[in-house]
Amino acid sequence: MSCFSATFLLHLLLLANFVSCGRELEVVEMAREGMLHAAARARGFKTLDGPSQESGFPDGAVGDCVKLYEEAEPRLARLVSSERKRCSNDDAVTWLSAALASHSTCLDGLGEKGWLFEARQARNLTWVIREALAVSRARRNRRGKRKALTGNSGQGINLATWNAATSAADIVVAQDGSGNYRTINEAVAALGRLGGNRPQRAVVYVKSGVYKEKVEIGRDLKNVMFVGDGIDKTVVTGSQNVQDGATTFNSATFGKYSSHFQNIPHKFQSRLDSANA
Repeated sequence: MSCFSATFLLHLLLLANFVSCGRELEVVEMAREGMLHAAARARGFKTLDGPSQESGFPDGAVGDCVKLYEEAEPRLARLVSSERKRCSNDDAVTWLSAALASHSTCLDGLGEKGWLFEARQARNLTWVIREALAVSRARRNRRGKRKALTGNSGQGINLATWNAATSAADIVVAQDGSGNYRTINEAVAALGRLGGNRPQRAVVYVKSGVYKEKVEIGRDLKNVMFVGDGIDKTVVTGSQNVQDGATTFNSATFGKYSSHFQNIPHKFQSRLDSANA
């Protein structure tokens, strides 16, 4: 095992071994602290041991880990802060499930780059998150599930009823120049520049066409809804894949790190050589 995997992975993954399953706040706090330590160590190794310093260093995979842990931690922080009273049991289950998925995705990405390690090294953080998830699920089952929301009451927008012919979008993307922007990435950048002046829920209408872009929705862009003209009409296609050096996580044609992101009919493609997936 290399110096990288012996130090980074060990520090990233090992946490305390004993948790009181009945103390939800404590176990969630342990998971949150694990995410913080993991992100800090990943940032440190990405800075100090870049590709030029060590042959085969999984720079892209470590960068993915940083994104994943930084995205998961703030939501866990809400569950143990004064804001927790405004978080439902469904919120807790969803965010802890996402944290577990982020942790697993980080490990998978490192594994894809050949940075293998003993499975037992990954158990503690995985186990702590699972314990927190089990406690939250039990609590939710006792209190009953919250009714699902179908839209944003402040804006009156419902995914099932939005229609390009009758509903107004905040931004229109069209390749022929008939909209505000010609590319989806230009629209995303414009939303970011609006800052606090952005609508409570921003609707981006992407007209029909094949958009050869890799789009990422940052975690600061919340309550964004993308709508298209339908599957096989509005198509977003990318070409990054593991064979060319990208990690599975980073090969997504349309990646989102934001809360309350919604999408209706688009078709997403990842182009692999001459075949489409």
